Amino acid sequence: MQAGGRKTKNSQKTPETSATNCDGLGTTGGGADADEDEREFRQFMKSAMLSLQAKLDKNNDIQLKMLERMDKVEETQREFERALNFTCGKIDEIKTENETLRTKMANMDLQLQTAKQQLSDLKENQLKQERHSRGYNLRIGGVEEHSDENALEIVKDLLTTKFQVPGDTVENAHRVGLRRNGKPRHLIVKFFSRPQRFTVLKKARSVLQGSSLFIIEDLTREDLEKRHRLKPVMDAARAQNKKVKYRNGKLIIDGNLYRDKI
Repeated sequence: MQAGGRKTKNSQKTPETSATNCDGLGTTGGGADADEDEREFRQFMKSAMLSLQAKLDKNNDIQLKMLERMDKVEETQREFERALNFTCGKIDEIKTENETLRTKMANMDLQLQTAKQQLSDLKENQLKQERHSRGYNLRIGGVEEHSDENALEIVKDLLTTKFQVPGDTVENAHRVGLRRNGKPRHLIVKFFSRPQRFTVLKKARSVLQGSSLFIIEDLTREDLEKRHRLKPVMDAARAQNKKVKYRNGKLIIDGNLYRDKI
């Protein structure tokens, strides 16, 4: 019975093996499907890899273009830096040139001021010398003029008869200026000494009062123009019975120097 029992056990295992084969789990029935799945999987992977490679290539192209753009940007930046450095250098050069020009202009201005001062001093010295020379002169106006006259003899006769001053006090005499409207020109009289000149000038107003003759100082052009400009001031001071003197371009009123506003 033991042997029969073993046979029964073996007979039960045989159907299980058959059932397994029917379910398709055996090696013979599942091999074709596995190959198909593998092919599909391989095809899928190949397609996926190609798609991925295409994307990678596209990304590489994009990266290359970006790198090229970055290179251009960097080159542009370098060119800008070079231009900026060049401009800064030029600006520094211009600043240096400006400083040099300012220094030169300052020196020129100083030289100009010095030249103006020297010219002013020269004019003042010339004016002083001319005033000194004219300090020996007087002008006589209103004396009839003739073509064949002797100016020196006319002056000597006038001084002798009107002022009782010897004729030999006069060094020289001559007419000056242009004849206008038939009026006689002034006579310039040069004395040997200032005191003689001053004596005649001091007596002139009283001696020649009521006549057409007059005697005035022989002023420089500058002093004459200034006197004309100050005439209203002088007339106003005289109207107030103030003592007025005009000497060497200076107006003295009652002993005080008048400050010209011009």
